[in-house]
Amino acid sequence: MPSLYELKGEEQTLRQLLSEDLTEEECDAVLARHRELTTEDLPTKFEGRAKFIKNNEALAKALKEESARLAARAKTVTRAVDWVKNDTKGWLEAAGLKDYRAGVFTLSPVKCGGKRKMELHPDLDPDKLPDEFVTIIPEQRVPNIDALRTALEAGEPVPGIRPHEVSIATTEAVANLLARGTRLSIR
Repeated sequence: MPSLYELKGEEQTLRQLLSEDLTEEECDAVLARHRELTTEDLPTKFEGRAKFIKNNEALAKALKEESARLAARAKTVTRAVDWVKNDTKGWLEAAGLKDYRAGVFTLSPVKCGGKRKMELHPDLDPDKLPDEFVTIIPEQRVPNIDALRTALEAGEPVPGIRPHEVSIATTEAVANLLARGTRLSIR
């Protein structure tokens, strides 16, 4: 029968190996190696395994809870950072400052790039739009936002009759491009 020192050593070795970030294959290999190396009799071996299982089930539960707690904390911190950014940007815009030097940082409100947001009119009927302005999903026509945005930015008319109009609608009658926003730049 192995000594208590030998049993504790095997358990610690297994726990140490499993505490590392291992792939599933590496974990299986470690467990197989442990199975081959254990020198205990069956009652002692299974008691040790039961302890290992219970301890690691509790550890896995605690890690999941900690992960959820950290995710909630990250969300709270992100929300606070966004609030402070927006408040600082508001101060700079209200004061009419383009660049403000604060210690080693330069803060400035800048315009957002990328595609402008677009808002479709609620009474838009996709069936009355030409095919180049819709995406056809089985049994349904959906407005193609990119094609409409391109036409709107170019000032081209888009044939599409609104329910209360008889004439051909312009792009503005179909959708509106929203103003670009600003964000705080910290350099």
